[in-house]
Amino acid sequence: IILIAYFIFAGEPDVLIRSIISGELILLKDLTNKKIKAQVIWSLSLLFSLAMVPQILLTLGGQLSFALTFCLTFAQRLTFWQTNILMSLVSFPLIIQQQYTWHILQTFINFAAIPIFGTVIVPLVMIGFFGQYIPFLTYITNLIIRYFAYMVDLCATLPGNFVVGKIPNALAAILLFLALGMFAREAKIKHISRISWLVSFSVAMIFVHLPYHGEFATFDIGQGDAAVIREPYNKTITLIDTGGKVTFGEQPAWQKQKYFRTNGETVIVNYLHSRGISKIDNLVLSHHDQDHIGNAKVILTKMNVKNVIIPAGMMQQSSFKTEIKPYLRSAQVTEVTNNIQVSKLPLQIVHPFKSGQAKNEDCIALFGHIGGKNIFTAGDLDQSGEKQIANFLPDMHVDILKFGHHGSKTSTNPEVINKWHPEIGIISAGRNNRYNHPNKETLETAQNNKMTVFNTQINGMMCYAAVDMYKISQKAYFMGHKY
Repeated sequence: IILIAYFIFAGEPDVLIRSIISGELILLKDLTNKKIKAQVIWSLSLLFSLAMVPQILLTLGGQLSFALTFCLTFAQRLTFWQTNILMSLVSFPLIIQQQYTWHILQTFINFAAIPIFGTVIVPLVMIGFFGQYIPFLTYITNLIIRYFAYMVDLCATLPGNFVVGKIPNALAAILLFLALGMFAREAKIKHISRISWLVSFSVAMIFVHLPYHGEFATFDIGQGDAAVIREPYNKTITLIDTGGKVTFGEQPAWQKQKYFRTNGETVIVNYLHSRGISKIDNLVLSHHDQDHIGNAKVILTKMNVKNVIIPAGMMQQSSFKTEIKPYLRSAQVTEVTNNIQVSKLPLQIVHPFKSGQAKNEDCIALFGHIGGKNIFTAGDLDQSGEKQIANFLPDMHVDILKFGHHGSKTSTNPEVINKWHPEIGIISAGRNNRYNHPNKETLETAQNNKMTVFNTQINGMMCYAAVDMYKISQKAYFMGHKY
C-alpha cells in the first residue's frame, strides 16, 4: 500500500512503474511463501509496464531500467567488479544512441558511486522525506546529497570524454547482446562475444567517423542563423554562425535560470557529436549580431575549434572582445575580405570588399561548388551588398541560396536573384518571430523566380547531402579564377 501511495504522490512517473511492480511481486512472493524466479518477476514487470506505458522502451530511462535489471537477474554468480563491467557494457550502446559521447572514467566512477548511492543516498532521501519537519535534519541530508551530485558532475568535467557518435541501430543492438554473451557460462561463447564486440564496435566507428557523404545542413535554432559544411570522411568541418538568443535589457534575478543549456549545446553541439565530430576546422562568424554569434562561447568551450574567421574590422568591436575573445583558447583568429582565402575552407569568401564594423553590410558571404551545386550564404548581408557581389562576379550562378537576414525584405535583391537563377532557397527564422520573417516581399521574389523554398519554421533542420563533394570540393577554392 505504501509503495502504491508513494507512486501516486510522486506524480506517477513512468520510470517508477517497473520498480513498483517488481516490489509488489517480491512482497507477494514473501507473503505467500511461493517461489517466483527473478526472471519471471522481471518479465511480468515488463508486461505491466508496456500495458500502462506502451512507449516506455523508446525512452532512455526505460531502456536502461529494463536492460540493467535484466542483467541483475543472473548476476548473482558474478563478482562485484564483473557486475559493474557487465552493466557498463550493456548501458554503453543505449547511452551512445542518445548522448553520443562516453567518458572513459564512467565505469570506474560507477564502482564507487553505486555502493554510495545504495548505502548512503537512498537512506538519506528517506530520512529527509520523513524528517522534513525537522529543519536541521533536512538541511544536513540536503547538504550531503548536494555534495554527492557535485562530485559526480565534477568527474564528468575531467578529461577523457570520447565522442562516439550515433551508431546504426542494428549495430547498437548487436553490441548490447554481445555484451551479455561476454559473461556467459560457456568459455567459447565468452571468447567469441568479446572478439565480435570489438569487431562490431570498430565497424561502427568507421561508419560514423569516416562517412562517404558530405553535407550542407541548416540548423533549426529559432530566430538566428547556423549552418555546417561537412566534407566526406569528415575531412573538414566548417560551422557558419552559431545562433544565439537576443535579449532586450537586463533580466530580473528571478527570471535568470541557474542551470540553462542554450540551443548551441542542445542542437548544434549535440548534432555534431552525433556525427562523430569533436573538432571544428573553421568557425565562420559572418558579423557581430547576437543571433549569429551568441552561442559562439558555447561552441568554443564544448568543441575543439582550430580557426575562427571573422570579417575585417570585427576584432576592434566590443562584441568580439566580450563574446569571443575570452573563450578562444587555442583557436586562431583570421580577419578576412574577399581578397583573403583561408586554407581548407570549402567555400570562397566573396564579401566583404573592405574592412568595416562587422555590421550587416560588412557580412562575410561564402560561395562555392558543393556536391554538384553552387551554394551562396551571406548572413544578414543587405541588398546593396548582394548587388556588389553580382557586379564583381558577373558570371556567377547559384543553385542553393541561403536567404539573407532570415528572409527579411532588406536582403534578397530581386534583380540579383533574377540574375543568379537559384533553384532552392533556405530560410532560417524563428517560429512566430517578432520581425515577421520571412517578409512577404522576399517570398514574392522567390515565387517570381520559381524557387523551391524551405523554411526552418516549417521544415525544421535541413540537410543537403553531397555525394560527390569530396571529388570537386577543391574547385570552390579556385572559383574566383574561373569567374
